[in-house]
Amino acid sequence: MNYRNIIIKGTSILKKNSILTAGIDAELLLSKIVKKSRESILLI
Repeated sequence: MNYRNIIIKGTSILKKNSILTAGIDAELLLSKIVKKSRESILLI
């Protein structure tokens, strides 16, 4: 599974829980978990 798939799955989970900023929140959570900047994750 690559970062894009993880972000899509995380966004889906957050949306189901009524999180308005689900997309960016999924990106930020992943960036914290893998200890890389959000920008570097989006470029991969």
